[in-house]
Amino acid sequence: TIDDQYMMGNDILCAPFLNGKSARRIYLPAGNWYDFNTNKKYPGGQFYQIAMPLEQVPMFVREGSLLPLAKPVEYITASTVFEIECRVYGKPVTAQAGLFEDDGETFNFEKGDYNYVSLEWYKGKGHVTRHNKSLPRRYKPVSWKVVP
Repeated sequence: TIDDQYMMGNDILCAPFLNGKSARRIYLPAGNWYDFNTNKKYPGGQFYQIAMPLEQVPMFVREGSLLPLAKPVEYITASTVFEIECRVYGKPVTAQAGLFEDDGETFNFEKGDYNYVSLEWYKGKGHVTRHNKSLPRRYKPVSWKVVP
């Protein structure tokens, strides 16, 4: 019955500010959640009153998630390589995420011409596996960060 917040995928809850206000009430589902902007941990299953600057979007990441984040670039060309920071939220035994890599210019992915990059966290370390390997690498995982 909450119509002013939404899930982005399975692990990110977005609760945008409305009507120019920079404070609002949110509900976090069961489990632990991390404020994307501050990394503050919140127990779920309850309501919170939050406030932050209007230039930040209130987003909360589910504990146990692996979130790949690209370093910002000024513009994108055919040779752009995205440096990826992999954030692991909480202390999961395992966590997984994946990235789809195509040439960015054609529909050749429909013919199977793409890479799939598997990101996995296990045994306290990050692991990267590329499947298909048919194209130049556009994603370069450069760091792993655990958000406790």
